[in-house]
Amino acid sequence: MSLCARLVMVLVSAVVVTAATGEPRAGAAQPSRLLGAHVVWRAAVGDRFQALAVGDGAVWVATGAPPRAAEGRLLRLDPKTGGRVASIPVGWWPSSVALGAGSVWVADSIGDGSRLKHHLPGLEDAVTRIDPATNRVLGSVALPGVESIVVADGAVWAATLARDAELVNRIDPRSDRVVARIRLPGVAGPLAVGGGKVWALTWFADPSEHARISEIDPRSDRVVSSVQVPEAGPLSSVVYRQGVLWVGMVNPGGPLALRGRVVRIDARTLRPLGRAVLVPGATALAVSRDGVWAAGNRWLVSLNSAGGAFTRRFKFDADVASMTQSIAAGTRTVWVVASSDIWALAPLASTRPGDYGVLQRFAPQSASTWWAIVASNRSAKTWLVRTTDSGRRWQDATPPLKMVMVSSSFFLGRYAAWIEGSTRFEPRAEPLYRTLDGGRTWRRLTAVPADCQLDFVDQRHGWCAVIGAALGSSTVRLYRTSDGGSSWTLVSRTGVYDSRSTRDALPYGCDKTIAFTSLTVGWAASVCAGGPPPLYESADGGAHWRKLAPVPLPKGASTPEGADLSLPVVSGSRLALSIGFSGTPKSPRGATAIATSANGGRSWHPRLVPGRLRFWKVDLLDVRHWRLSDGTTLLATDDAGGHWRRWKPPVQMKDSVGTPLTLNFLSPSLGFAIPNANAGPLWWTRNRGTTWQPITITAGPFTLPR
Repeated sequence: MSLCARLVMVLVSAVVVTAATGEPRAGAAQPSRLLGAHVVWRAAVGDRFQALAVGDGAVWVATGAPPRAAEGRLLRLDPKTGGRVASIPVGWWPSSVALGAGSVWVADSIGDGSRLKHHLPGLEDAVTRIDPATNRVLGSVALPGVESIVVADGAVWAATLARDAELVNRIDPRSDRVVARIRLPGVAGPLAVGGGKVWALTWFADPSEHARISEIDPRSDRVVSSVQVPEAGPLSSVVYRQGVLWVGMVNPGGPLALRGRVVRIDARTLRPLGRAVLVPGATALAVSRDGVWAAGNRWLVSLNSAGGAFTRRFKFDADVASMTQSIAAGTRTVWVVASSDIWALAPLASTRPGDYGVLQRFAPQSASTWWAIVASNRSAKTWLVRTTDSGRRWQDATPPLKMVMVSSSFFLGRYAAWIEGSTRFEPRAEPLYRTLDGGRTWRRLTAVPADCQLDFVDQRHGWCAVIGAALGSSTVRLYRTSDGGSSWTLVSRTGVYDSRSTRDALPYGCDKTIAFTSLTVGWAASVCAGGPPPLYESADGGAHWRKLAPVPLPKGASTPEGADLSLPVVSGSRLALSIGFSGTPKSPRGATAIATSANGGRSWHPRLVPGRLRFWKVDLLDVRHWRLSDGTTLLATDDAGGHWRRWKPPVQMKDSVGTPLTLNFLSPSLGFAIPNANAGPLWWTRNRGTTWQPITITAGPFTLPR
């Protein structure tokens, strides 16, 4: 079995992937005013994150082994600060973490037999027991094919893969031995505990056979009942809260209308409660004191227990991948792993006075014309504003609909803009609006698929990419327009595991970003958990793609756990792109390189950013002019890295959680420093970054930055 195939089954215990549907709204009415959440801390955990759990005074994060490394690790983090307290070896590919019976339990799945020689003896394909008081491994239980674990009723329950079936194994924590096995039909899925029972979800590769949840009685170690969940699949999950099972009805290979629903099932009668709850691209669920948290599509929302209505929302930074791998909730804090970072967030109290705006996008077009999208943190409303005098006056340019959120936007010069906005959180399709006069008038064009990312090269020719993230891979549906967005044609499709893909489509592996630099030439950059991330080029408007030569590891860089490519800047056959490397023991803060090509990507010359190894925010203006920031120091070159200028700006260049501001230079002299969703300063410079001036945005009742 391939590693990618194993990954799907390894992570089902932690992941729920959903997409919006066009079904009538389900559950209770969504409140018009939503409370928010604020970031307590944010910490890097690496690109091979597998599982998350909270308890025993710590946040526990399991990460898989990087290439050629000896083992995976269980990281122990301080829940108040995110600081790393301990790093414990746990086999090679830890797939699940659970706490109980006085221990931390980690399930390890080998995933790739060719790497057996690197494994820690006795910890691979096993459940490992760790003492939270000493952070030492106490023992292990061999369980080939183990996928997920839970702890309840004085026992550890572990789901394992067997031939044509799932085995739910009961482990006695006093002896660390398997004392019972329950055989279930189907493929191993996630486990949940609650109401004195163990709940096991299994699914089938044959779409004619429906997934089901089996109820296991710990007193007899027998299945006492089961219920079919027809739309559940390999990426589904289940949680239990106060007599109700919450199930992600997820099948990434099915039609859009069958993906992205969360249903509630009465655990006593096994009958559905109400209709499906529609969530904005949730990819993970966690039980909280007040309901259920759902995270995904760069959003965190809470659902109340009564009917699944939204009660809170939070928008992650723009650099966070749309897929969220895992989530865990405590009494007052929720922890979310997205991309290679873990976020700790705390709900804003309902008594917090007033409301405030969140800057979701700032898009300068020149020294005087800037666009901005601002959302309310507590009410379901979003504004689009525009200035033509460098921020002295802002005009409301919001399209004629009460937008809950803007899924995608594109700005082209002083006057043209496209907005994909939604009046609901859970649309299957969203209306597309266009203005050609700076927002004075808008034309509703058509509906596009939800979360379709817009890209235009002129007022008539553009693309809309629907990228569905799934466990470090992504499906793609790429649409093209030649009439300014009035109509769209599907030009390329990437299916799950490349099934039903169009000819020469982008591959399913790795996450992707797509952009075009002309009417015909497009680029797809990748973010990969292991191995070099590939770059693809299309010469026919996105219909067919070819893989360019891999970018080699630059001299002086250690083999990273993962890497991501930026989209390239292009001038004829000359290309330049940046590469971000995740942390390694040699460079725990990561590393950044810039690679250039003089022959259209047939060969590359990569170089690390000069100075100490660390992660830099990179802005490539063109193939010669580059600007970088680590939040404290700025770097600049105007000759493709031949000579560098380094200086410390006289202003704060980090946001409220310490993330470096994103640089956006329109010319070597004119640039902007922008926070990504989090509160923080907003600056601009007209003298190559020597001095910076503050920018103030007025949108609706809000003035930003706060």
